[in-house]
Amino acid sequence: MEVGDRTQYLTRVQGMPPGIEIRLTKTIRNFMWQDNTPAVSMDILYDETRKGGRRLLNIKNRNEAIELMKAKTYLQLDSKRGRWPKVADKLLGDNIPDSFRVSDKTSTVNMFLQNWSATTRSGYTKLPNSLVRMVKAAKKHKVAFTPISLSRELKGQMPVWHHLGETRSGRTQNNDSWAKC
Repeated sequence: MEVGDRTQYLTRVQGMPPGIEIRLTKTIRNFMWQDNTPAVSMDILYDETRKGGRRLLNIKNRNEAIELMKAKTYLQLDSKRGRWPKVADKLLGDNIPDSFRVSDKTSTVNMFLQNWSATTRSGYTKLPNSLVRMVKAAKKHKVAFTPISLSRELKGQMPVWHHLGETRSGRTQNNDSWAKC
């Protein structure tokens, strides 16, 4: 099916604007009901056949899954990490709101390993749409670094500045001018 194959490939590569997502969903609905008023909700059509559905492609959920897989690739922090996640780290680090009180941008490593977050609000961010969608999907699904236990070696590899365990109440203690060497 054209809607399921090519559009999802292009979404992975280029992203899908919300208007196109809405238009494709309407096209699928009109195809299923031959331009008549739908007799059942789209949610039922998206369900499994054993639950009375048709296993119809849910474009919105599929696009969100694509963004989560992009986040998974971004969070691969080993030697196999590609170039784009390193560029994304720099872009995300350059879009930290003032409320996080980061005075030295060189101390930012990765927003999922530290206690800061990049601005994703349209009109306020300089991030490309692809990163905004990825970060929003990750936040929506509560992607976080939450290991059960850390080895000594892994603890040694964690960023020192803006540590996840630090609370954000009051004045920041690890990135002021007095903390610079």
